[in-house]
Amino acid sequence: MPSEPRPQDPNAPTPEKYPRLFSPREADKLVPYLDQIFGEIDGLRVALAAALTGLEKYGIDLDKPLPENLAHDPEVTTVVDNALAAHTGLRDALIALEDLGVEVKALDGLVDVPSRFEGRIVFLCWKRGDTRFAHWHETDQGYAARVAIANRRAFEGSLLH
Repeated sequence: MPSEPRPQDPNAPTPEKYPRLFSPREADKLVPYLDQIFGEIDGLRVALAAALTGLEKYGIDLDKPLPENLAHDPEVTTVVDNALAAHTGLRDALIALEDLGVEVKALDGLVDVPSRFEGRIVFLCWKRGDTRFAHWHETDQGYAARVAIANRRAFEGSLLH
């Protein structure tokens, strides 16, 4: 059943904002990679949390320079290096997903990818544990408003097969 027509929004997403669109079939090909990268993100989040806990023990705030008395302490520099490595790993993982056209909504594994449905751009939605992209929602809505995809052929992508 087609969705209700929506009034034309002057702020609606444009193809320029989303140059890469996914059909459900194209988006489904991302699922093994998404499972893998969110597994890596889990490990990085645990490492970052542990490093931040270690920094708290020393009263260190990463937004400020290290106090001189701690700057050369090998235990402290190891904890700082671990925090920075985990942070860099998280940033790199998120950039890799963004470069693919994936919008991360939650670090525990909730993403959207843009698609075209009934002439407008919408998001296909995937939550970790899903075996495929089986839901969609408008770009100005979120997970709570997701709708099951009734006709996968009604969604268009722009990728080459």
